[in-house]
Amino acid sequence: MAIFLDCTDELKPLWNQVCRPGDPPIAVNLSKVATEDVPRILGEHDICIDDHTHFDAGLLQSCKGLKRIVFLGTGAGSYIDLAAAAKCGIAVDTIKGYGDTTVAEHAMALLFAAARRIARMDRETRSGGWHALAGMQLKGKRLGIIGLGGIGREMARIAAGVVRHVARRTVLRPAP
Repeated sequence: MAIFLDCTDELKPLWNQVCRPGDPPIAVNLSKVATEDVPRILGEHDICIDDHTHFDAGLLQSCKGLKRIVFLGTGAGSYIDLAAAAKCGIAVDTIKGYGDTTVAEHAMALLFAAARRIARMDRETRSGGWHALAGMQLKGKRLGIIGLGGIGREMARIAAGVVRHVARRTVLRPAP
């Protein structure tokens, strides 16, 4: 049986939306989880859905019946000692594509914000000042994406959409 170990009040409505009649039963823990309480909360559950709980080697060893952790995010290795999990016979899964669009959208927003110096201008305005700052125009610039995993592919997709939008408004002539 499975348990969502660290569901939050914010995640609960989303969780309720994705659960369907006929799905395997999954217990949902809404209580705050202290590290020392994890083995007790897991109890007889052999599958743990983990949103933000850290599992170090010691904690993994104390979760005797645990066979699988499904991590709800990117960078499972930042929360779970993957080598220790493997040594304990605990499989660690992630959800393919989880957060890819959100992270890429945020990266694109930061790119635009940095180019236009939005944070600095906002701070100055809020403190009562106003100094016009020249921003960087992105037209004609190149975007470098290192790695084309899920996030990199989403960033490329979003960037391509921005380029297509600009291209529709510009008369393009083929190179000679």
